[in-house]
Amino acid sequence: MGSDVGLGSRPPDVQEQVEGSAGRRSRAPDFVAVVACAAPLGAALFLAFRSGGYFVATRGAVTIALLALLGGVAIALRSGLGGWLGRTALLSWIGLAAWQGASSWWAKEPAAATGAMALTLLYAAAFGLPLAALRRRSWLGPMLAASTLVAAAVAAYAVAARLLPGLVPGDDETRLSTPITYWNSLGALLAFGGVLAVGLAGHASRRLPLRATAGALVPLFLLGILCTVSRGAALALLAGLAALLVLASGRLETFAALLTTVGASIPLLLYANDQAGIVEFTGDLPPHDAQGRTVGLALLVTMLGSGVASALAGYGLARLRSERRRRLAFGVGIASALAAFALLVGFWPQGGPVGWADRQLDAFRTLSGRDESSSSISDRFAVAASSGRWQHWEVAGEQFRSSSVVGTGAGDYRFWWNEGRPFPFFVVNVHNLYLETLAESGIVGLALLVLPGLALVVAVALAVRSRPRFALARDLGVTLAAVAVYAVHTAGDWDWQLPAVLLPAVALAGAALKASTLQLGSMRRPSLLVPALLLAVSVAGVLLVAGPTASASRVDSGRAHAAAGRLEVALGHARQAERLDGRNPQAFLLEAYVLTDLGRTAAANRAYATALARSPSDWSIMADWSAALVRTGNRRAARLLVERALELNPKEPRLAFLRESVRS
Repeated sequence: MGSDVGLGSRPPDVQEQVEGSAGRRSRAPDFVAVVACAAPLGAALFLAFRSGGYFVATRGAVTIALLALLGGVAIALRSGLGGWLGRTALLSWIGLAAWQGASSWWAKEPAAATGAMALTLLYAAAFGLPLAALRRRSWLGPMLAASTLVAAAVAAYAVAARLLPGLVPGDDETRLSTPITYWNSLGALLAFGGVLAVGLAGHASRRLPLRATAGALVPLFLLGILCTVSRGAALALLAGLAALLVLASGRLETFAALLTTVGASIPLLLYANDQAGIVEFTGDLPPHDAQGRTVGLALLVTMLGSGVASALAGYGLARLRSERRRRLAFGVGIASALAAFALLVGFWPQGGPVGWADRQLDAFRTLSGRDESSSSISDRFAVAASSGRWQHWEVAGEQFRSSSVVGTGAGDYRFWWNEGRPFPFFVVNVHNLYLETLAESGIVGLALLVLPGLALVVAVALAVRSRPRFALARDLGVTLAAVAVYAVHTAGDWDWQLPAVLLPAVALAGAALKASTLQLGSMRRPSLLVPALLLAVSVAGVLLVAGPTASASRVDSGRAHAAAGRLEVALGHARQAERLDGRNPQAFLLEAYVLTDLGRTAAANRAYATALARSPSDWSIMADWSAALVRTGNRRAARLLVERALELNPKEPRLAFLRESVRS
């Protein structure tokens, strides 16, 4: 392959002139590049209002669009892929997808493995688009601002649904989850936006109106996180803010932005927490129209105050020309923070910090640590109840030990959980991306997963060592801090399955890696082989994803027709889905349901058998088939299916009921 970046081959100032002159000579390619960089962010916003992109039909269509755009951009722009670091990262994404697809040969459900491959291809495309299209280092700044706006749009809708339930639909769950549909992942997206907003509010090289706008958004993000009642999101936010203070240039400005925006938000959060129906996590959501309006007014006032305060802080710090004064101001801020922490330590519960930490670990490891009886948000945060996560991880550990190098197959965890779960929780994912990848795809898969992150860290470190302009150094640090939010949160939840949540961070990572290598190298164009290979990968990805996506869409349509009583139409959709993806068990299962309702027992049994052949370890197919057999009087066959299903899921209450029915 031709080299597209020669690290250190040209001084940064000369390199910037080359980038600028290249952009002036090619306005049309610049437009294409901007569209390519923005596409993953637009896709994230689109998917956010479609259940976060959880369902295959929706996210599959987006995957096809981004892959097609990636192939077109590779040929149209023929730009570099971020040197050897960028190529390594992108090849790792593609390699992980290929490895997951290959695992369909040994996975318990091949269709689930190819589904995991399709999802990884979506992230690969989101990473590859800015990696291929970003043409100047200065573009990273607008991408940060755009990512913040995407998160702010979701936050605004979510908070409006809670505060104005009569005007904005979606306030259906006790814990705020709209439009993503899962509160913890919504909280992670808001934490990501909060770190970006603080980072932009403290960005000394940006104009004050932008900094004030970013500062005004911080209370919105924090109120949203509070309404999700997500401890994982709060922890990820703290980790991201800590990373921001450490990694981003301009620590004094960061500290000032953090102090002003979070300080302004605290009264709002305390007030909202005391209003019935605004911050709830158990029971039914009480009526809260009046409370929502008052909190909404308080939010607007707080946002205005936070924006003004952050702008004034930025204006004042800009007047501190003396390095000695800046160090003094930073020292005063740190001393204040340490004093506040010392005051907090003075109020530690019995046993001090160590005893408290031991109790948290015990509560996390035992299911009895759950806190449904808690009566306030402070009660919830006082106990690190795991909701069974420790047990999820233990099952994943057993799965990993059974095949540590290559894994058991992508999508297999739910089968292992059903067979070995210690309590009857319905779980599909490990609630830890790293453990899930290790269990399903082995050491090979985990290495491919973490390699893009390592490449990003190395590229940013090398770029910062080259002493770039302050704006770029700051942008790179803010990006790493925002990505750190998900590095922490995905260790305790299943955000990976909701691409609307992760796509902005993945795209920012690709943009930051490209900006870093532009800082280090030249604008040398690659040989035609690089874009040709990327085009080939994109075309192959589209072909692999198209069939399962169309099949899932037909299944969804068929279910809707069946629910409306149009059984023959539903049957036609089921058979179309089978032709589009012959490995999709849901298509054959839909056919079985419809044929059963139509009274075609023999044909229904054949469809059930085909569905089970596509997923031999799926106890639910056996349960549905046995129920259908009981209705037709074939109790002996039903009994055999139930007994096998109980081996695969011994703690399922439905199967215990079915066993009694086939015995009677």
